[in-house]
Amino acid sequence: MASTSKPADRREKPLRQGPLRLVAAAVLLLVLSAHCPASTEGPPGLFALSIEELMDVKITVATGSDESWFQTPAATFVITQDDIRRSGHRTLPELFRMVPGMHVARFNSHNWAISTRGINFSRFANKLLVLIDGRSIYDHTFGGVRWHAQDIPLENIKQIEVIRGPGATLWGANAVNGVINIITKEASETLGGAATVVGGSHDRGFGFVRYGEQVNDRLAYRVWGKYGNYGRHQAVTGEDGIDDWQSLRAGFRLDRKNSEGLHLSIKGEWSGIDQAGADQFAPARRIFEDTVHGAYLQTTLSRKHPDDSGWTLKGYYDYLDYHQTDALADNGSTFLGFGERRHLFNLDFQYTLIPTDSHRLMWGLAYEFIADQIDPLTELQAAGGSIVQIGFDPDSRHLHKLSGFIQDTIALSPAWSLMVGSKLEHNNQTDFEIQPSARLAWTPDHRQTAWAAISRSVRTSVRLEQDLTAFGLRFGSEDFDAEKVWTYELGYRRKVNSRLTLDLATFYSRYEGLGDLAAGEFGNIVDSNSHGLEALLQWQAAANWRLIWAYSYLGIDHEGPNPSTRYDGLDPRHQFNVRSSWDMTDRLELNAALYYVDQVGYDFAPALDAPAYVRLDLGLTWRPTDYLEFSIWGQNLLDSRHPEAVSSNRETNVEIERSVYASVTVTF
Repeated sequence: MASTSKPADRREKPLRQGPLRLVAAAVLLLVLSAHCPASTEGPPGLFALSIEELMDVKITVATGSDESWFQTPAATFVITQDDIRRSGHRTLPELFRMVPGMHVARFNSHNWAISTRGINFSRFANKLLVLIDGRSIYDHTFGGVRWHAQDIPLENIKQIEVIRGPGATLWGANAVNGVINIITKEASETLGGAATVVGGSHDRGFGFVRYGEQVNDRLAYRVWGKYGNYGRHQAVTGEDGIDDWQSLRAGFRLDRKNSEGLHLSIKGEWSGIDQAGADQFAPARRIFEDTVHGAYLQTTLSRKHPDDSGWTLKGYYDYLDYHQTDALADNGSTFLGFGERRHLFNLDFQYTLIPTDSHRLMWGLAYEFIADQIDPLTELQAAGGSIVQIGFDPDSRHLHKLSGFIQDTIALSPAWSLMVGSKLEHNNQTDFEIQPSARLAWTPDHRQTAWAAISRSVRTSVRLEQDLTAFGLRFGSEDFDAEKVWTYELGYRRKVNSRLTLDLATFYSRYEGLGDLAAGEFGNIVDSNSHGLEALLQWQAAANWRLIWAYSYLGIDHEGPNPSTRYDGLDPRHQFNVRSSWDMTDRLELNAALYYVDQVGYDFAPALDAPAYVRLDLGLTWRPTDYLEFSIWGQNLLDSRHPEAVSSNRETNVEIERSVYASVTVTF
């Protein structure tokens, strides 16, 4: 086991060697791919999509209707199933490392902070809205996403659509800095059987099995199950971390279509998770164990006409049961674990009509109801008595949200189009919220698209900010208002030639009333300004070799009585990645990815910084037959370990370690 450096040494070393490592790793990546022949001929069908086809990939998350990625008037990125397979990542949050401008900071084995365009201050980063088939997984108690509770099978994903920037007109509150819509495959796309087994130094044991069948020409279904056993990382203090976890989940999907364009989809899932860790609110090495059980059932009925008009009716029920088990503190006291049970009902209707050749009009209505019950974290002292350390007052709430939107896409001329609309919401936390936007697009030919946008979005308060109590004091405030953001964007895409495309986006955002603690109470006390640049370059170097570069720059300034305690310094200024996909033969492929992330940390506590790091992943995949696939991957190959995220309690931080794993996939 490698020795652990002192905090000061860890902070200085990457500042001296980070650029050299980045250059060396980039050279290594190119050398590994240098044997690729320069001809444009190659084995047929090696890549799932060509550059031309990638430009025409249809996405819905930005405009609400199918539109090619290349012509969408927003900063968008699509992760295809082929990208997922070639990335080597085994969990959902790791996939977002390839998205320009998206910051993925891993706290430990089961917690990530993920956001785009800044303000990624904790594992409950709350400026990003995440959807799975249109079902929101935003956490209404703490904000953000419990990423370990979304350990869905990556093999079932069709594509992931990412908006960098606001998406509130269509998707509502909390779609402030971005929207992610994870679209799973229809049942008819997963026929037959498939099984995957993975084992490695960190992914200690992993298994996935799926079976699908076409019952008749209208009806298809699939069932699946997944198990994961994820190992612990080493703490920054040099001791073994306490962050290993296990996940077990199972689900189904049924799709029925008829000749008139009517599509019924029913899907559901059950999950159970066990995780361990050290609690930052108690003595440093107090061990606890969490269990998370969840389930959802979703039904979608839709009809689409040949002229692109149609409607969608979606409803789902989501259940969460989270419990932290009892634990013994160093002083002999017993902690009775924090717990939460939540029921969520959502009903959503959208309608698209084409009243004239120059208008596409969309409108929709939605209603959401949440009922929760939160049990406090209570300390039973060894000397007698009890103290509620962490709680919520009231401990139970019923939340209602009613919303509607309207959006019109107007063809001003063959080259110009304008999309205008607004979302209006009412909730019993912050009352009425309005979220308008306007997007102008110029597409003079099939080789280029330029666009500009202005949007207003809001983030509504969560239970933590309104109802939190701790150590006998109240920190939550019912006067906490919605955070408000105005964002201005410009973008340009160009097809340089048949093998090279460029995508650029720049933005400026003005945040008003960001939440923070002031005088012992949550309040809207921080204002911020952010600006940035995001660039993507895709090059089909040969028929069997593809390179993708992504770079982002972020500048952000905060204004407030003491914003540094929560915001300043926690967003990397520069990020860069390059991915190489080389099909050596029609049966053998070498995939590689290089990631650079700038330093992050608290300005007032440099010893807690996570220094800049360079990460290199390499994977070799061999398919001896059409039904069998072997892969071996090395991840974080340039460092034995490094920290990625910052926490105010250094004792609970871990360093992400170098790892290897092998997988076998069988289809039948």
